[in-house]
Amino acid sequence: MRKTALCVVFSVLVCGAAFGQSFGGELEYNLTIAAIEGDAPKVKQLVEKGADVNSKDGSGMTVLMETAREGNVEIMKILMEKGAKQNVQSSRGMTALMHAAEKGHVDAVALLIEKGADVNLKNATGTSALMLATTAGHPKVIELLKSKGAK
Repeated sequence: MRKTALCVVFSVLVCGAAFGQSFGGELEYNLTIAAIEGDAPKVKQLVEKGADVNSKDGSGMTVLMETAREGNVEIMKILMEKGAKQNVQSSRGMTALMHAAEKGHVDAVALLIEKGADVNLKNATGTSALMLATTAGHPKVIELLKSKGAK
């Protein structure tokens, strides 16, 4: 996971800067980096300083979506306790649940559902979290989603 996190951080730094896709401001940008790196104390500190946990980048991605894609349940819990919304959709219609399901992060999927994520939302191409998990070959995620009413 560390290698993936570093690649994502690099992408956020390079591509985000190149395409003007920054989160709300400096606090939100730093929150995103800390969340992707899995730095729980720093995430808590930045949220306490006023970082907006629902801020979006230029493609509509939130910090919760980035963290769900990494499967970091500890950081996801912190963000949701501070008001991060589970059903926000990016410009492509993706949600945190869709990202977690596509990557096969069962614990992240379970947490998002427990906190109220809609298992039947669809992205811009009409694809649901269940379809993403099926295409990616994640049977445990598929089973969990179906048990929670995903169609």
